[in-house]
Formats: sequence, C-alpha cells, structure tokens
Amino acid sequence: MQLQLQGHTGTISECSTCHTRLSPALNGPHGRHNFNSTDWNLEHEDFYKQNPNACRACHGKNLQGKVLARTATARDFLRDDDGDRTIHLARGTPVSCDLCHEKP
Repeated sequence: MQLQLQGHTGTISECSTCHTRLSPALNGPHGRHNFNSTDWNLEHEDFYKQNPNACRACHGKNLQGKVLARTATARDFLRDDDGDRTIHLARGTPVSCDLCHEKP
C-alpha cells in the first residue's frame, strides 16, 4: 500500500501523500519538517538559526545525520548554497549539512 501512496515501501514519510500545501516549518502535527520539499531545502537556514536543537534532534549533535535523518528513498535536492545545482542521495543516506554546504 505504501508503494502505491508514496512511491516507495516503508513507513509513510512523504508529506505529499496526505498534504497538498506545505510550509517550511515544524508546525504540523507530526513535529517534523517537510521531506523532499524545495521550499524547505532552500529556506531551512533561518529555521536553524532560530532553533538549532530542533535540527540536532534528528540530524545529530554534530549535524552529520543519524538514523532519523536517513532518506526513505532516493532523492534529488537543489543545493541550498545557490539553488541551482542538484545533489543525488541514495536511499538510506544520512542527511547532513555538509552534503550541500558548510556546517553552521
């Protein structure tokens, strides 16, 4: 069923499975940011500056990415350093700051 709904197996983790409009914040009922969202990807720096511990909860104390920050499926992201280049992450890749830019 998950494959039909979100395009990959496992826990439903794609926000767009249920939601059509998403804002780049943790204001949803699940307490997590939007996954696979260009808005979040390109705008997360301000969020980090306001609440770095929220990022560390999943991405780890050193922001290297831990189990909670692994991609559920292969993903392509625009790098937030210029919004023009793409980075490809294989399924299971821990998402860390230094994949796209320097750590804060």
